[in-house]
Amino acid sequence: MASIPPPPGAWLHPDAEVRRSAIAGSGLFARAPIPAGTVVARFGGRLVTDAELRELFAEAADRPDRPYIDTIAVTESTHLVLPPRGERSIGYGNHGCDPTLWWDGPYTLVARRAIPEGDELTSDYATSTWDSGFVMPCSCGAPIECRGTVTGDDWRRPELWARYGDHWTPALLARIAAARR
Repeated sequence: MASIPPPPGAWLHPDAEVRRSAIAGSGLFARAPIPAGTVVARFGGRLVTDAELRELFAEAADRPDRPYIDTIAVTESTHLVLPPRGERSIGYGNHGCDPTLWWDGPYTLVARRAIPEGDELTSDYATSTWDSGFVMPCSCGAPIECRGTVTGDDWRRPELWARYGDHWTPALLARIAAARR
C-alpha cells in the first residue's frame, strides 16, 4: 500500500462550486479568482490493491445499476477509490487537455496557473491513470491542446511529460521515469 495514507475525506477549496458545464453536465468552477499554486482539492477515500480493485469492478459489473467506481492510481499496485459522487462535490471535476489544475502529490490538486472567477476547474485525467482500457471522448474545447480522445495510455506521450513536468500522481511519475531510461 501507499506509504502516505489518504485524508479521511475529500476537501474542496471554498471558492470552488458545482455549476452546469459545457464539458460534461456539471463541473467545478471558480466563484472567485484562485491564485496559481493554491491547493484547490484534496482527495480522500479508501486505498485498495490491484486485486481488490478488480473485485470491485467485477462486483459493479454484476449489478444492474452498475455504479461508477472512480479511482486514482497512487502507486504501481495501489489505487484510491473515491467516495460516490453524491458524497463529494469534488467528484464533479471534469477533464481538460489544457487543465487549470495539476497534481502536487498523491491526493492534492493545485492551481496550474491563476484561475479567473468563472473558469472551470479541470485536470487532465491522463495524469492520474494508466489503465489501458480507459478511453473517453474529450469535449474539453481546448483550442490547441485538445486530444479528442483521452486514454489510459496518454501518460506515455512525451509532449505531456514536457507540459506537466512533475505534476502527475506518484505512480505515473515512476512509470514516466522508467520509460525515459
